[in-house]
Amino acid sequence: MRNLAAGRRPAIASLLLLATIALLVLVNSIGVNNRSHRGHHEPKVAILDGAYAFHFDNLPEMVATSATVVRGTVVGTARGKVIDEDEVAYTRKVLLIQVVKTLAGQPISGQVTVETAGWRQVDGEAETEFRLVDEIPVSTGASGIFFLYDFEHVGHYGFIDDQGAFLVNGAEVQDSRRTDSLVRALEARTVAELEALIEQAEAAIRRGEVRAKTYPGTNG
Repeated sequence: MRNLAAGRRPAIASLLLLATIALLVLVNSIGVNNRSHRGHHEPKVAILDGAYAFHFDNLPEMVATSATVVRGTVVGTARGKVIDEDEVAYTRKVLLIQVVKTLAGQPISGQVTVETAGWRQVDGEAETEFRLVDEIPVSTGASGIFFLYDFEHVGHYGFIDDQGAFLVNGAEVQDSRRTDSLVRALEARTVAELEALIEQAEAAIRRGEVRAKTYPGTNG
């Protein structure tokens, strides 16, 4: 029996090695990931490439193009409309933001709804959360400064682009580790400093010194 057991050990070791290699290949090939390391029960999130309608090199132009800029707290989330594209179904996430202060643009009081990336289902497989590269996750309880745009002209706003959300913690703007140079510069500010910069931009807009970008495909 000892010889038989000894003969099995190399085979078992080989099988374990092959299983380990297969698992590593599977983990590295999956198109969804979760980099938070907060536990294996965290939902996996697909990080997808995507094109944005806007991108800004400076804050005044981003303020001018936004329909409104608010400071507020997300008080709830819900599932939004479903968009079917061939074999992929995308469900939008709707954020309900309690507005504390309008910093620029159209005055907003009370609550505002904001549509963001939510979930996707590929060819009937299990649904997973997704967001686009350089978007930051915004969920219930998050407080921040939000640059909003009414893309569909139906009163449901979206973040103007991946630069358009800055989460705050007390007096500080949180470091989201996004790589965009404008985002990096603004996240190095305090909340009071960022609000002051937005106020200065709004004043320059009113003086006619800054103009909004036009939505691609529209005339002026």
